[in-house]
Amino acid sequence: MKKLLLCLCLIAFGLQAQHIAPGDPCFTGAQLWPSPSMEWNPTFQCAVPLPAGDYQITFGMQEPTVTATGQRAFSILINGATVLTNIDLYAMAKTAPVTMMQRLFLPAAGTVTFLFKASIRNAVVSYIDIAPVATAGTVFITSPTHVTGAPCPVGWTGHTLVDGTCMVIYFSQEAPQ
Repeated sequence: MKKLLLCLCLIAFGLQAQHIAPGDPCFTGAQLWPSPSMEWNPTFQCAVPLPAGDYQITFGMQEPTVTATGQRAFSILINGATVLTNIDLYAMAKTAPVTMMQRLFLPAAGTVTFLFKASIRNAVVSYIDIAPVATAGTVFITSPTHVTGAPCPVGWTGHTLVDGTCMVIYFSQEAPQ
């Protein structure tokens, strides 16, 4: 009986990443700030149709005007559920860019609505990245050679291999007859 190395690795099947920049037609109720480029207003939203899947949502933001902690605070809701609250960009990074990530599982295709709601001044967002999170799949390798994965993304909290890549599990199994 021949041995095969079975690699359970991360594979994304057919889902495309999206980068939503200021001025995108998904934004409603927002105003465009010129530099740094961003959408802003006390309350605004972005509605995006997505297929069913597991997604990593990255919000890029930068403080455009305030000069002290507590002068701007806002929350982000996804489909009505608050996922990030009391965001104070100045307290987090002064005027440097900030990225915040949120995981989203969408069991069926539909429109995902990102609502930005200020409690002090205006909410702001520079971009929204929507990236499919790979789902588990199996790949059969015909020889027991070392297999490496892709570099781990920023914010990765899963298991990594000795070489720093993001493969998940390796084990051997008897080949089917």
